Amino acid sequence: SNLSPELRTVIFRIAQEAVTNAVRHASATQVVIDLNISPTSLRLQVQDDGVGFNVQETLSSSTPRPRWGLLGMIERAKLIGGECQIISQPGAGTRVEVVAPLEAGANV
Repeated sequence: SNLSPELRTVIFRIAQEAVTNAVRHASATQVVIDLNISPTSLRLQVQDDGVGFNVQETLSSSTPRPRWGLLGMIERAKLIGGECQIISQPGAGTRVEVVAPLEAGANV
């Protein structure tokens, strides 16, 4: 595929962060990474079966450290014109979803 180096790097870094979080913080035993590329968009999903967490509480926490990685994923997605959603709740695992637009023909 002819995805730009910037796009490849951003998607890799977000996936890396999501997997690192699953292993380091969530005690996950399974992580599933799904990457789907269509002519107009790219979709990355990273789903784990870990302990989960309250996303809003963590993002609005006054303790900066736990949210650096989450905010980093959100900011990285914005760099490529995309959006990153973090879906989680205690006891229910975590799903990180990134959707980014592709220029026509970028993956031909």
